[in-house]
Amino acid sequence: MTENEKSRCAVASMVTGTATGTVTDMITSTATDTSGSGSGSLHSDSLHSERLHSGGLLDRNATTRDWPLDRCIPELFEAQVARTPDAVALIYDQQQLTYDQLNRRANQLAHHLRSQGVQAESLVGICIDRSFDLFIGLLAILKAGGAYLPLDPNYPAERLAVIVEDAQPVLLLGQRQHATCLPDLGVPRIWIEDWGDGDRATFIPPSDPNPAAQAFPEQNLPPLAQPHNLAYIIYTSGSTGKPKGVMIEHRSLVNFCWAAQEAYGIGGGDRVLQFSTINFDLSVEQIFPYLISGGSLALRTPSLTESIPQFLACCDAWGVTVLDLPTAYWNLLIAEMVSGGYPLPRSIRRAIIIGEPANPEQVAQWQRHVGQQAQLINAYGPTEATVAATQYWLPLEPPSSDEPPEVRVSVGHPMGNMQIYLLDQQQQQVPEGAIGEICIGGLGVARGYLNRPERNADRFVPDPWSPEPGARLYRTGDLGCYRPDGRLDCLGRMDNQIKLRGYRIELGEIETCLHQHPAVKQAVVIVREDKVREDKVREDKIREDKIREDKIRANYPGQKRLVAYWVAQPGQGVSTAELRQSLSRQLPDYMVPAAFVCLEALPLNPNGKVDRAALPAPSSLANNGAAIAPPTSLPFPQTQKPCEQPLVQIWQTLLGIEGIQPQSNFFELGGDSLSALRLLVQLEKQFGTPLTLSALFQAPTLAALAELIDELRSNGQGLVGQTGAIAPTENTIMPLKPSGRKPPFFFINAMSFATLLAPHFGSDSPIYGINIFGATERLLALPEFSLGAVAQACVADLRQVQPQGPYFLGGYCDNSKLAFEIAQCLQHQGETVSLLAFLDATWEAELQTWQTHQQNLREFGLGYIREKIGNRLRVGREQLKIGLEKWRSRLHQAQGQGATEVGRDIQLLRRYESASAQHQPEAYAGAIDCFLCSEMRMTQVPRVARVARSGVHIHTITGYHHTLFEPPHVQHLAQQLEATMDAAMEAANVVSAETTPEVTSSVSVDSGSLAKNP
Repeated sequence: MTENEKSRCAVASMVTGTATGTVTDMITSTATDTSGSGSGSLHSDSLHSERLHSGGLLDRNATTRDWPLDRCIPELFEAQVARTPDAVALIYDQQQLTYDQLNRRANQLAHHLRSQGVQAESLVGICIDRSFDLFIGLLAILKAGGAYLPLDPNYPAERLAVIVEDAQPVLLLGQRQHATCLPDLGVPRIWIEDWGDGDRATFIPPSDPNPAAQAFPEQNLPPLAQPHNLAYIIYTSGSTGKPKGVMIEHRSLVNFCWAAQEAYGIGGGDRVLQFSTINFDLSVEQIFPYLISGGSLALRTPSLTESIPQFLACCDAWGVTVLDLPTAYWNLLIAEMVSGGYPLPRSIRRAIIIGEPANPEQVAQWQRHVGQQAQLINAYGPTEATVAATQYWLPLEPPSSDEPPEVRVSVGHPMGNMQIYLLDQQQQQVPEGAIGEICIGGLGVARGYLNRPERNADRFVPDPWSPEPGARLYRTGDLGCYRPDGRLDCLGRMDNQIKLRGYRIELGEIETCLHQHPAVKQAVVIVREDKVREDKVREDKIREDKIREDKIRANYPGQKRLVAYWVAQPGQGVSTAELRQSLSRQLPDYMVPAAFVCLEALPLNPNGKVDRAALPAPSSLANNGAAIAPPTSLPFPQTQKPCEQPLVQIWQTLLGIEGIQPQSNFFELGGDSLSALRLLVQLEKQFGTPLTLSALFQAPTLAALAELIDELRSNGQGLVGQTGAIAPTENTIMPLKPSGRKPPFFFINAMSFATLLAPHFGSDSPIYGINIFGATERLLALPEFSLGAVAQACVADLRQVQPQGPYFLGGYCDNSKLAFEIAQCLQHQGETVSLLAFLDATWEAELQTWQTHQQNLREFGLGYIREKIGNRLRVGREQLKIGLEKWRSRLHQAQGQGATEVGRDIQLLRRYESASAQHQPEAYAGAIDCFLCSEMRMTQVPRVARVARSGVHIHTITGYHHTLFEPPHVQHLAQQLEATMDAAMEAANVVSAETTPEVTSSVSVDSGSLAKNP
């Protein structure tokens, strides 16, 4: 510009707050430099360096951590095995695998893999259902020195073939049942069944190892892989129509494990729900940080996601402490928890979400519903940065009413040894507060894409701010900006890539597959988030008290879904069903569009490009499986099934479409697993009919679903009254491990402990829980509430499972009193009770005296004091929670709202505690077996002995009262219980063959000595 020309500059509206001054200063400084030199650039390196350091843009990347990065995952895992060999590593349903068992089995397979030529940089494909076998296989590949290539057996065979052909693994490790989906490209295969017993969750039974495995040692292998070697390759969606493989090295993986432990506050005492498939890199976060620190993985079972109550019950039963979920599933979880009033299991203390932007409104719902119990952490990062690069601990409390609402949820700050830069088109850092492309640097950056040099050159660029030679940045394609307090916000994509249900999807890949169909001339795919038209909802509304659309809509905002728009080739005809089937053969189900709209021509903008904003909403999908003509809305035919019209209303609201017909298929209309779960919740609320996902898959059309609901209601499995649904008949019996040839053991109440004990029983030993909260309303309706009356109700349920004795039952802590009354009731009915077990029973409520504390201190040392203090804190927290729930229940009743479901349980708990405190036991004709921690034996045994006419048998067990069901003490308890049951069964056979022995009133002691009962 000349000196006579005037200069004008406007600061863009995207730059806000304190950033305006920063940008203005930069522009002024640049103008000065330019006027002085005759030329200048806004991106002068010296100018940027000065401004960035003074503004703190580089300081927030001071994340250096001195973590041990010289060892790989196998060595870190083996070090943990040496520290805690008997700790539980994996839980699958009711089965467990310890660190030592997992290590020995992985070593045997690793020795075999190495004998087959696997070494550093060798790629091994793994195609195994989620099970113990899967994790043994992953560790074995890494121990052998190789890198694993996930091959999800649920993916289409064509997609797996593309991945295998591109990756060229040296071996495929799989299950025979998936042989047909694995491509036949000449790659050698190893079947995991040849190394195990064929059981889905068990690899090699410790008592009977497979001969194929016996040929290989159980010892650790000398390490081959180095930190710079490959650990795994995960394939993500590719814009060219082919997925691309992201290569992650051991150094990046190990750094992420340390970073995750620090950022999320997780460690050896945690149990994480292993939720994600190994094809999704979130699985890495759910596996390795825990296995190198002594934590445990609770593996997702097929039934886990049947419903949100089922999900929460499983997490509670497994003692999950950390939820690590895709944001999409977390959205459903919190919506259903709020809608149904379901509490978060008390064991959960962390919830980590990642995968797509979180909704501020749903974060506030979590904060109000969960409160101080569990910390919510929002994480961000692409697969190319080893799972996650940033994290943000959200406040425990929702914002106050006078605070401005959050527009978006921040993704926080960089994790250890990771850096975040916001760059402009010239690859220079933007000033603070301005928007730029999020670029990630640090130890987590991937090696690159396999066989994609051009793509690598574009996305992985030199890092000019790193002192490490050869350091690179990964250009994410995401836009971001920093808040004044230094937190990072992610603002969306720069390109045609999207995140849906936690998966990264290149829309171009779907469009490429559509264009390959001979009947398709043009195609474009977009993500829509349409809601059902409000006027249409009002027109179709049947009765407000029947459907409650407003409540559904409040819980579920417009659902994101893929919609494909296409133009047919002249003279060509194809149905939507055929197009869907064609895509399903090439793409995973999450990439198949929910809706297909045929147009005469795609709308164009003035520049001649497709005008995506002008693409019409798929407002009516009634003919979604029909021919190429655009679908039109049809009137719903007259029907004799009264539930069909309410079903139409629910489907419209959940799917955001109109024109539902009797033969409409829920899944073909765009329903996925998440919307299916929402549907099940609404069906149970509306019709009182609990259904599972498998039932919905068997009856996917509206007519079939209506017929199924009518059938269930006519059979009494769900009824609709004037005020809503009546639940099925209540029952106190809870099957924990129902299979086995021996008589079952019945565990009274305390189901969270019962589920920890059950997996340690032998395969022939069934175990059931008797849970009074399974029959809350029935027990609250008792004319006179006493332990005897509750026992009679429990015995009625118990005898439906086992009509005749001998019976084996027991109770922990104060629940021993109910176990005692159940045994009394069975004896009064003429039945034999072969075992009444008191598990660390507190038979009489009396504080331990200073003498007992002194004795225990001498015996157990300072650990006894630490445990007692910790227990006091735990009890205080539990009492506070119960007190708050009681207060909330009373408030609901005072306001005429009725008690919450949890409030009704609290009412039952109050009555049960009162009845237990007033319990006056009569003499019991049988013997009582007391399984006691050493700290309890001095005070409790003499009191139990007063009511046991046939004596008390003492079994000393390890641990403290509140650690009894933790490893390794729970294993010891299970062994003692089973041995006692076996001895009782053997004695019962002797008694039945001979004469009944004389009953004596004595106390027999396994360890120590006690005075006889007077």
